[in-house]
Amino acid sequence: MKNLMKLALVFLIGLMVIGCSSSYVGKVDVIGVGAGEKPTSHDRHFVNESQVKNIKVTHTPNIKFKEQDVSENVKFVAGDALIKEFSGDPQLMVDYLNYSQKFNNLVLILDKNGVVAWEGYVKFLDFTNAFGVSSYGLTGPKRISFHEAMETFIGKEKKAKKYKEDKKIEFPKNNKESFAKGFSYEKKYPFLFTKLPDMGFTTLDGNKIQLSKFSENGKPTVLVFYMSQAKKTANASAELKMAADALKMLTNSGKRNEIPLPNELLKQIEDIYFK
Repeated sequence: MKNLMKLALVFLIGLMVIGCSSSYVGKVDVIGVGAGEKPTSHDRHFVNESQVKNIKVTHTPNIKFKEQDVSENVKFVAGDALIKEFSGDPQLMVDYLNYSQKFNNLVLILDKNGVVAWEGYVKFLDFTNAFGVSSYGLTGPKRISFHEAMETFIGKEKKAKKYKEDKKIEFPKNNKESFAKGFSYEKKYPFLFTKLPDMGFTTLDGNKIQLSKFSENGKPTVLVFYMSQAKKTANASAELKMAADALKMLTNSGKRNEIPLPNELLKQIEDIYFK
């Protein structure tokens, strides 16, 4: 019952947003970028292309990772605390992953000149409540919702506040740099006001596409970054899984993480902005 109520609420929110938006078909290119190899159709991160016909669904098979050499039970317990070492290309994505360890619905909106105009993490299917940054200055960052950003940079075709040609997209390499990042908006929002380097993505049917084909065609581009494959925990022992389930019940933390799965997020974009 709770799941049905949640779905109904998301649907109503979608209708409310649709009511104040015109279709963006032909006005913007949206690309879903999964970091890593192509997922199987049974993977929780698999995206059903038939549900997102106006969105390019891609992955990056050249991105590889090496995990710490520990037992499957330790992997299950430690989860994301275990450090992974990423390699391959696109290099920008590899550098980001070695800093953050995963893509968690990172969304970048590029204006019609290819400049990143909005940077944020979309962790809610209510796009009016999913905030990111469109500018920053002496008074701090200007935070606007994903929906407002779509209306601003796609609907109204406004350009990014500025373009910093000399700004390098860099990520902290150690704890000291991570601490310093909190005092610099330029480092805290590394993509904003930059032009991304060209990157190659692979569609689900195996075709290669280049970012430049979209970022340099005179239309805005929306990039949605996520992990191509869901975290696998099947190899942990049955006893450990039972203990983890019991702990969840005791702590009332058994609910699924509310961050939308890739298919949920991309389908919501499709339903709201391309109908």
